[in-house]
Amino acid sequence: MKLYSPPTSSAVTFGWPRLDGAVVGVAALTMDQDEEYAQADWDVTELALVTHRLAVDPAAQGKGVALALMEQAEKQAVAQGLHTLRVDTNSENAATQRLFPKLGYRFAGEITLGFRPGLRFFCYEKRLS
Repeated sequence: MKLYSPPTSSAVTFGWPRLDGAVVGVAALTMDQDEEYAQADWDVTELALVTHRLAVDPAAQGKGVALALMEQAEKQAVAQGLHTLRVDTNSENAATQRLFPKLGYRFAGEITLGFRPGLRFFCYEKRLS
């Protein structure tokens, strides 16, 4: 799998893994933390690299695409001198709830997001040494 990262702005980095030339996943990496993140068990004043919009083509699921994207997020955090990674996921997304702890993320609580009424989100955080 080849991971393509286009030129970045200071706000968002995108990763687009490819299999056989086709884009099979995407993740947006940013330092923006929604105000609702204050509901989680972490310090929202601490700078962190946050993964948003993690998505994998259903035909490519189970092939390590999400893993590659999350590993890229960790490399990006190190490159930016950050020691904390954060991510939230829909409470109904069982696949990411299994993935994040396997990658060393700890469960940091459940939140709501104002722009997604009626849904609950699970938060995960990883500290880098």
